[in-house]
Amino acid sequence: MNFPSIIAKTPEDLRASLELRKEIFIQEQGIPESLEVDGKDEGCIIAVVKNSAMEVVATGRLYITSDSRAEISRIGVKKEFRNNGLALKVINTLHNQARKNGIKTVHINPHAHLEMFYSNLGYIKKPGQYKVGDHDLISMENTLQ
Repeated sequence: MNFPSIIAKTPEDLRASLELRKEIFIQEQGIPESLEVDGKDEGCIIAVVKNSAMEVVATGRLYITSDSRAEISRIGVKKEFRNNGLALKVINTLHNQARKNGIKTVHINPHAHLEMFYSNLGYIKKPGQYKVGDHDLISMENTLQ
């Protein structure tokens, strides 16, 4: 699949990103809405991937926490588009945005079963693991090159 990853700028893209996240994290994974909708989106850089029908099928966000640090979160891919490299497209887009903003260190709290995926992208597991609903999350960091 050759769907480009872009930075969401229109209200429609931002709305579609949030709807996709609700579908994945709240409905599919059972994450409480109060945790998923955390009020940080307005201050984030949101990446989306659209299919040939121009529907948002993957998304993620970059939240800049200081002059040199940021957090990537809410990486999600619509079920029928998974295992096609779309999450990687979103992450690479967000890494590029982080670099453009002078960010040196990116933090992420992925599901524990995704540790190897993020390790292959240069993330290093940090101490600590916690639960959100039925999901085990870990803490990882990447020093961008």
